[in-house]
Amino acid sequence: MKRSMVVLAVMLLGVGVYAQRGGGRGGGPSPEQRAALAKQEELEKATPRLQVTEEVLNLVVPGHTIGEAVGVAKDSKGHLYVFTRSGNAGPAKGATSSQLFEFDQNLKLART
Repeated sequence: MKRSMVVLAVMLLGVGVYAQRGGGRGGGPSPEQRAALAKQEELEKATPRLQVTEEVLNLVVPGHTIGEAVGVAKDSKGHLYVFTRSGNAGPAKGATSSQLFEFDQNLKLART
């Protein structure tokens, strides 16, 4: 019984591999697949690349450690807003642990 199950599994695996390779049609992608791949390649070449820079900011809040920020934004005056759920009122549940910090353009704490 075990032997027949192993033989059946090997046969099914072989059929799956055969089907994925194109079923004996040369193993390459179909003309439709090649056209779709070419279209995707052109789209990727035409799409602008996002330039990412990593900057570590030394943001100081007296008597508080800012944990992982949930949101960060900057306004037209250059003020930086950091929204965090790392409040010290216990587990991060509800409004007791959510805090919004505002830093001025020199990254000094403006208000909490």
